[in-house]
Amino acid sequence: MREGFYQEERDAFVEEVLSMLLNGVEKPILSNSFAHLKNIDKEVGKLIETKVRLALTEKDAHVTAVI
Repeated sequence: MREGFYQEERDAFVEEVLSMLLNGVEKPILSNSFAHLKNIDKEVGKLIETKVRLALTEKDAHVTAVI
């Protein structure tokens, strides 16, 4: 990805994958997805993993606060 995509394309890819993974994908599949993404591009895979985990943490905190 580093050599085949421009920065704007990588950013769009990250946002697209992020939206898909946050749309109800369960934890075992998330772990597999992170591993596959890191095999393709370590930095992009790590970025996606970090963003997904942060979003899920924020979502859990919001649900807890509402309850």
